[in-house]
Amino acid sequence: MVPMFTGNNPTMFSPAQIQIQVKITGFPEPTVKWSINDKLIEESSTVMTSHIEHEYTLKITETTTTHTGTVKVTAENTVGSDSRTAELKVEPALVAPNFKSQMADTVVKVDEALNMEVALETPQPGTSVKWYNNGKELQQGPGVQVTWRFKGLFTVILGSS
Repeated sequence: MVPMFTGNNPTMFSPAQIQIQVKITGFPEPTVKWSINDKLIEESSTVMTSHIEHEYTLKITETTTTHTGTVKVTAENTVGSDSRTAELKVEPALVAPNFKSQMADTVVKVDEALNMEVALETPQPGTSVKWYNNGKELQQGPGVQVTWRFKGLFTVILGSS
């Protein structure tokens, strides 16, 4: 009998740990291999495969972004082979903003523009920086220019037109 998968695409659980299960039948009992992006998965302390009767499981206890891609399970015996795929996306862990350096007190002359900048250690998508003067948040507008330049570098220019 040709190996046959039953059920839907594998189910993924929390971002830190995934478990993908498929039911595979066949006679003689098939050899089962797992891959991600066509690279054969090797077992390690964080990647395990197992099976109980016809239930085959791939468990990754500590996912990383390198696990993102097409997960494929292939079953093969002397009669034939079959495979199934599922997409897995692992986002990088979110990290709280952390500034690379402290701002310094600055003195400027009247009617002179003040330019200050800060840089984040590990900028994350969607991170923003709010600027304050005497406890009041500065808003973009006449005399206040707030910018994000590149790779986590944020600037504020006061007194510009």
